[in-house]
Amino acid sequence: TQIFKNKGKFTDLRESNLLTQTHSWSGLFDPLVADKSLKQNPLISNQPIRETLPILRPLGQIKNTYIVAEGPESLYLIDQHAAHERVMFEKVIFQLKNGITSTQSLLEGKPFVVTPTQEEILVSQLNLFESYGFQIEIFGNRRYIIRGIPSLIGDKNPTEAIINILDLLIDGGGLEDWREKFAYSIACHSAIRAGKTLSLDEIKALLLQLEKCTQPYTCPHGRPTTIQITSTQLERAFKRT
Repeated sequence: TQIFKNKGKFTDLRESNLLTQTHSWSGLFDPLVADKSLKQNPLISNQPIRETLPILRPLGQIKNTYIVAEGPESLYLIDQHAAHERVMFEKVIFQLKNGITSTQSLLEGKPFVVTPTQEEILVSQLNLFESYGFQIEIFGNRRYIIRGIPSLIGDKNPTEAIINILDLLIDGGGLEDWREKFAYSIACHSAIRAGKTLSLDEIKALLLQLEKCTQPYTCPHGRPTTIQITSTQLERAFKRT
């Protein structure tokens, strides 16, 4: 649980009845938000409907996994990993559509070994890897060397990144297009993880990026990024109506 200072006052999430209540929360979860999020997956439609996330004021985190934020007449709970996946996915897609290749060269090449299945994917999609910013050399006998990685991956372990991406490409995740699979793979690997402590500034930055997304309410697979609890639902839960 985190404590943030807001306009001279401290908000301690541990003292909030909302977050410590033990009674049933059935009826507080907004099914309309969930249904809308799951059905409007941009990977299903060639022309996804533009969705808009309201301006949110961050309050803190729950278990360093869910962001708590206040919006117009509602409380929002945001899955930080799913939200960042959405942000990174749209960044990768934007770069691809605009022919932007951003590569971070490594000071020293990183060798890695692949399985036969991983190698099949790597060889067949090597041009795609290069179009996303990977620089990979063939060493022989299922051995390769990474010379550069997409800048979006940042300071992640490059060999771990390539293996994880290959495994995600093999799994497919229900995505049909190779470019979508690749974009999701990079987004999934690059996104912040559940359990990571975020500062208030980091939370604000993530929410601002999410607000700019075309589909802010879902991760690339269609899983909800956000749960909304309206003021009316809160009043009903606390028997104020």
